[in-house]
Amino acid sequence: MGHSSLGSMLVTLVLLVTPLHAQEQSEFFSPVPEGDDSLFFSAPATETTQAPVQLTVPTRSRELFGQLAVRYREALEELGTTDRDELIDRVVTLEVEAMGKNPERRVPRLAQMELAVADELARHDPEMLVPVFQLHHDLYLAHRRAKNWYLLHHQTAMVNDLTALYIEATGTPGAKMVAARTLASLGGYMQAARQTLSASLFDLALTYDPNNEASLLGMVAHYEKYGGPYAEVRRQLDRLLAVYPDHREGRLRQGINLFRLERDKEGEAALKSLLEEETTDWIYCLAAQELARHYANNEQLPKAIETLEQARRRAPGDQKLAIQLSYLYDVGRRSWDAGKLAREVRTRVEENATLNLPPRGLYNMWPSAAVQEDRRHMRELATSREGLLAETLSRIWPDEAPANDTNPGAPATPGAEADGASQ
Repeated sequence: MGHSSLGSMLVTLVLLVTPLHAQEQSEFFSPVPEGDDSLFFSAPATETTQAPVQLTVPTRSRELFGQLAVRYREALEELGTTDRDELIDRVVTLEVEAMGKNPERRVPRLAQMELAVADELARHDPEMLVPVFQLHHDLYLAHRRAKNWYLLHHQTAMVNDLTALYIEATGTPGAKMVAARTLASLGGYMQAARQTLSASLFDLALTYDPNNEASLLGMVAHYEKYGGPYAEVRRQLDRLLAVYPDHREGRLRQGINLFRLERDKEGEAALKSLLEEETTDWIYCLAAQELARHYANNEQLPKAIETLEQARRRAPGDQKLAIQLSYLYDVGRRSWDAGKLAREVRTRVEENATLNLPPRGLYNMWPSAAVQEDRRHMRELATSREGLLAETLSRIWPDEAPANDTNPGAPATPGAEADGASQ
């Protein structure tokens, strides 16, 4: 078959997509194992003009993506009326089918199709984008479970692109807060999976909303867990506490980090302030443990013992306080007290086989409370718009006619001639 004959079988499709998906052409096409985060994030779109990506797409592929666009819109219409897990499975199947065996070419085509739907929604009512990017946020987890690495990156890019489109279309501070919550939530999933580029999502979220608590705390945990430097950890903590000066977990982390920086007086003051408050949660217990350890390491054993005894009176059920105090009794040659307390801990463990995660375990976990609150808020917001989304889609595509050849996600153009070429 000659080149001219082959050329007649192809049409040129100009994909006007954001730089995120344009970058997929050159950067993201080697399968990666779980834990390799180089695949999952690219820089957000900038105002710099970028040349369109040129793809040659066989007619059969155009027809396939036209059908997939209809199925994608149908799935969006059913948000809120169909079981969500079932619907997510359908969209996963759709996207896997779209990717086929040629992700380098077809994932950008999938992005173009889905973003074309989003563009139409944004023109009619930008608020309809909220349930759409919430869906792609949830698809991230579905593709991660299935180890669909190309589509995993695709969801990250889609959430980034859709939230950027939402901000551009609405232009309100509230839209930026919504976008920041969504990015922070996705960053939380990435951070929990030990993808270090979660920090890039947190950082982007903070450009939209500098007060986003989950992102501020996520940045602190990122630098703290990956070895600092401690000066950078402190800078991130200062950033958090400048917005939330009473943030108890932030103050705990600040006190511990000050000890690491050998700023002992400031560290003591930070932890003592937590012990003076009425709350006796895991933050209180760990503050007592860390302050006692600091005293013990600096040859102030009586102060260490006194700190733990006071904490034990206020939080008698905390076993780690008891174990640490028993150890210090033993160091201080109070063997009878050490043995008695050790036996008490053993009895408590035997009587209660189901133990809560200890304070240090909670500290060492990736922060979750703030990001869970963001997720709750986003689910509620998306759910409140799902009914109107279905109405909007039915107005834009009333008959679900075949999609436009050059833009499979856009409304069909009446009278458009079909390309008779075959693949």
